[in-house]
Amino acid sequence: VVSLSQFRREKNQSLQLEAFAKVLTRVPSAKMTMMGAVRPNVADDQALLQELKGEAGRLGIGDNVLFKVNAPWPEVLAELNRARVAIHTMKDEHFGIALLEFMSAGCVVVANDSGGPRDDIVGSGADAVGFLAEDADGYAAAIVEVLSGWSSQKITCLRDKAAKKLDSFNNDAEFGDVFAAKLSEIVK
Repeated sequence: VVSLSQFRREKNQSLQLEAFAKVLTRVPSAKMTMMGAVRPNVADDQALLQELKGEAGRLGIGDNVLFKVNAPWPEVLAELNRARVAIHTMKDEHFGIALLEFMSAGCVVVANDSGGPRDDIVGSGADAVGFLAEDADGYAAAIVEVLSGWSSQKITCLRDKAAKKLDSFNNDAEFGDVFAAKLSEIVK
């Protein structure tokens, strides 16, 4: 399991740890890598990182969680390519570019059921390219399902759907059409 975002409170990484603790009760061999940037002159970022490390210890999952801070991009890519599942917990994220990075690396995405991740990227129902969750139980259930129950064929099928979704963001004309349609819904 992998996570990628700045270490900031609104990213809600403590929820990732809470969910992962639940995952470990069902998949004890699971590992999670939490990657992200810590702004050098922002004391709260530094404090949050220390709190998260402490929380991992208190939850008894410290041996299964690796923190990579300000890692170089090749190292980030290597971690993304090794992971089977990616978790994103920020509520009401406007878009969530990390989700596209997860998908392009072939990770199954489990994201917050709100904002851009729900409306623009992951989706729901038959068109979903990942999972949506709101709480630790929902995140854990999705992660456990993928880690313990999905065949490589099922993962490949979802990756193919995700690749098609990614293509829609690369097509400037289509993106412009979708953007204009969404904007007209708001302006009405």
